[in-house]
Amino acid sequence: MGGPMRIACALVFVAFAALGCSSSDEDTSPATTPEAACVSDAKYFADDLWPGVLQNKCLGCHNAQGLARDTEFVMKPAAVPGFMEANRAVLAYLASLERDGVSLILLKPSEQLPHGGGTVVTVGSPAYEALAAFAARVQEPVVCDEQPIDQNDPFVGVGMMSPGRTLRRATLSLAGRLPNADEYAQVDRLGETGVEIALMGLMREPAFYDRLKELFNDVLLTDRFLGGNNMIERIDRDRYPAYWFDSTPLAGEEVTVDRERRRLRDLSNTAAARAAIELIAYVVRTDRPFSEILTADYMMVNAFSARSYGISAEAGAFPDGGARRDFDPKHFFPVSLEGIPHAGILSTAAWLNRFPTTATNRNRHRSWIYQQRFLATDILRLADRPVDPTGSVHHNPTMNDPQCTVCHATLDPLAGAFQNWDDGGRFRPPENGWYGSMRPPAFEDETIPPSGWPTALPWLAERTVAD
Repeated sequence: MGGPMRIACALVFVAFAALGCSSSDEDTSPATTPEAACVSDAKYFADDLWPGVLQNKCLGCHNAQGLARDTEFVMKPAAVPGFMEANRAVLAYLASLERDGVSLILLKPSEQLPHGGGTVVTVGSPAYEALAAFAARVQEPVVCDEQPIDQNDPFVGVGMMSPGRTLRRATLSLAGRLPNADEYAQVDRLGETGVEIALMGLMREPAFYDRLKELFNDVLLTDRFLGGNNMIERIDRDRYPAYWFDSTPLAGEEVTVDRERRRLRDLSNTAAARAAIELIAYVVRTDRPFSEILTADYMMVNAFSARSYGISAEAGAFPDGGARRDFDPKHFFPVSLEGIPHAGILSTAAWLNRFPTTATNRNRHRSWIYQQRFLATDILRLADRPVDPTGSVHHNPTMNDPQCTVCHATLDPLAGAFQNWDDGGRFRPPENGWYGSMRPPAFEDETIPPSGWPTALPWLAERTVAD
């Protein structure tokens, strides 16, 4: 079996495979003193230069989406596999370029040569000296012999957990049960392959999907809307009969009818609130490409939330045609709402309201969360410099002030992709189009044409998946 289940199985196996085999705690002194230790070029870059200088002072502009993306100095963020080696290679190349015997990586950030980002480090500062030390290492590489074991290293003595213990920990975490005798026998016979086979079977159990939804709610946080009418009150009532249960004829005494209406309200609210995580569970359960959590042209409903969106069994949308199974609140099925450009979890009322916008925020909060969750980019870490909003002398600082554009050049174009969804998470395209005072809606260097604005969010989802 391929798709998201195999990917998830591999991730689970890696997550549970390591077990700390403790070494003696009696002697924690390092095997060698810092003065005697040889520091290789790779270790120097990773431990001293990258976190202290490049990540904090340079990465904000010198990345694939930053202001310096068209220069020779473009680095990869930490989320990209092999980022450290790639960044060291590009910096080593630039360090080898000199002007009057001084490396380019010293001249540019100190603005001894013109630098679009202004003065980032000053001559003689610790950051400058760290860059100078790296430039010297490029000229004369440091090659170390095999390093002695540092007993202060927290991973000293770490070994791989046995397949049997890996299976036990995985089944407890993902299904809330212990492995059965057949699973243990399979692992004894096949080793790590047996673990993978057992986990593939486990990932078809109902308990696994409960755990899956629990894990993804920790990311999406949409269970905030559970209870009462916290979610259905955010459904577009100009378009849908969100409170359908209030007008449904019910027989019985007033107390009984009120109790039944509250029950229908709670079931409808819960289903609408969990539309996003139910979509994730559906994609995994049906072995669809995991990218469909963003690109799905449908949303998930059950018999109760379907009616809040104006869908009834008589409309033919229910998979069993209104059979008894349809009234199981755990039975969700996909539907496409007329006139709505669905974009997976992004277009659900739960996600849009969990990460809302305002007239002045203009979807920047949604853009920040989107990039953090789905593009492994934390906008707030692109620039660690202090920003004084009262000190800007630029008209429209987010467009023209370098201390603002370092983030907004990346943040604002993606904000425009959410333009059709208002502060209540309702599909209401702006009458006058997107704000002319902001950057046009785009993803990286590709701008969304005005003809594509009505479907801007699915457009963004497709580009994200292809990225």
